[in-house]
Amino acid sequence: MLRFRRVFGLTLTATLAWQSMAHAEIVVAVPAPLAGPRGAMGLAVHTAAGIAVAEINARGGVGGRSIRVVLHDDPCTAESLPVIRSIAASEAAAVVGHPCAGSVQAAAPLYRSAGKLFIATGASSPRRTGGTELRLPNSQAQAEALARVFVADTKSGVSRVAIVRDKTKLNIALAAPVEVALRAAGVVVTTEAFTGGDKDFSALAKRLAAAGVTHVALMALTIEGALVAADVVKAIPGVEIIGPDQLGTPDFGSLAGVVAAQRVRILLPASDALYARQHDAAKVLANRMTASGVPVTREALETAAAIQAWAAAAQNAPDLTVARVSERLAESRSTLLGPLSFDAKGDASLPYWTLHRWHDGAFRPAE
Repeated sequence: MLRFRRVFGLTLTATLAWQSMAHAEIVVAVPAPLAGPRGAMGLAVHTAAGIAVAEINARGGVGGRSIRVVLHDDPCTAESLPVIRSIAASEAAAVVGHPCAGSVQAAAPLYRSAGKLFIATGASSPRRTGGTELRLPNSQAQAEALARVFVADTKSGVSRVAIVRDKTKLNIALAAPVEVALRAAGVVVTTEAFTGGDKDFSALAKRLAAAGVTHVALMALTIEGALVAADVVKAIPGVEIIGPDQLGTPDFGSLAGVVAAQRVRILLPASDALYARQHDAAKVLANRMTASGVPVTREALETAAAIQAWAAAAQNAPDLTVARVSERLAESRSTLLGPLSFDAKGDASLPYWTLHRWHDGAFRPAE
């Protein structure tokens, strides 16, 4: 059997399952990519999950039962669907992961049908009804944070902003509060909508240039977003483009080109460094990962926190039914990222959103 590496006494194997089994275990599925440009992030997620669960089990587990983490390789592509179906058909009591927006959207209805509690980590997703589907980060909080960024920029002399979005529910929801806030601040707003799958945005970019646009709020998925950014920067070399977290992927720079990527700032829900500065427990986990040669990522810390919150909610639940545990997650739970709870819409209470800019092949916290 192929072995990847040994981390904190636990071996990741080709089956991506923890090999030490205890009686009456509770299974938690953790899907994340292990190959390609996101492979390091996936290794970090799986490592952090293993550490978090080992600590919970050392304290007695959940109601005296050990937690077993089953790790799944989510490629974050169309090939994610077989992985999602496998998890949906498994014995997992909860799913924590899928740090890519596309996988979240594909997984949510299947997990709902299978009766799985799903906590999506790493990327915001279209609005849902809460209940068995929860998420970190909070897409509504991101929309409000985006609005604040643009309103703050108007105080520096920005007078004309374009809101460019696709027609997905996610990006319609993100764009709406930004437009409202800008118009309330007296900013001249231009709006453009396009259909997913478009490849040529040069005509759109020329319209923005003719309108005197200086800033663009770009609400799109990675491929179209990168193409829009490339065409807009060609038409308006000094433009500032700000977008939501689904654009903050390793693929963005290679698709948009370095020049275009450098004109883009992405709002991400805090960096691992910020989390570590804010919370001692996050710093401890980060130091353990670093000492073992595993990269520390935001998604890893959020995954560990989500597992801690789930375990705390399940600990005092009379049973492990999905409805009962998700109901208890509405209450504040102590985690390595501080108190964590989920509202009726499924959004997490995590408050931190920071701007990142493309540098050395990745989006990094902006100065």
